[in-house]
Amino acid sequence: MTLSEEVLTQLVYREYWEKPYSEWEDVKTWDHLFIIKDNRDATDQLSHDALGKELKILIKNLKPETREIEKARAI
Repeated sequence: MTLSEEVLTQLVYREYWEKPYSEWEDVKTWDHLFIIKDNRDATDQLSHDALGKELKILIKNLKPETREIEKARAI
């Protein structure tokens, strides 16, 4: 399943979520993307806050009982 454009436009880091859900890895992978894209001086707290916001959007918009939503919840 790919995310709709409506959902993708709500996400700040859409390039991370445009990948197949099987490539949504873990918090460390997210932190790496966040630091490279946003701010080399970013703290873990800033990164994790951004991740939390992105995951809330995904969980709100993904269909229930799918592998995608289970992966989002697991991260």
